[in-house]
Amino acid sequence: MARLPSLLLFFILGVHASVSHGSPPLPSTYDPSICSKSSECGGVNISYPFYLSNATDYYTRFSCGYTDLKISCSRDRDGRNETPTILLGGDNYTILDIIYDSHTIVLVDTDALRGGSCPRVGHNVTFGQAYEWL
Repeated sequence: MARLPSLLLFFILGVHASVSHGSPPLPSTYDPSICSKSSECGGVNISYPFYLSNATDYYTRFSCGYTDLKISCSRDRDGRNETPTILLGGDNYTILDIIYDSHTIVLVDTDALRGGSCPRVGHNVTFGQAYEWL
């Protein structure tokens, strides 16, 4: 029976050590320092109200822009060229430029950029109130 208290103490210390050296806790409130920097992808400057999906230094439960204006940055097979894309109405669009002064975003349907014959795009995009910035 003398082993039970020492075994229990060993278990408690082991749990305490693993918990105290785990990942840092997430911030409980919005931290503007996480989102204060603009990002760049493929020569396109990305800042509020847009945000680059993987631009924060660490995982945060808060996004750095409008949820529906999340931009993904992907590299080509060589790893040299980056392409910014945005998902709108269930379809991906490649971003050629964002002009913040005039609230303008220049998009190309990603399907149209793929090689082959002239594409016939078979979808429309309708913007609701979530896209008032555009």
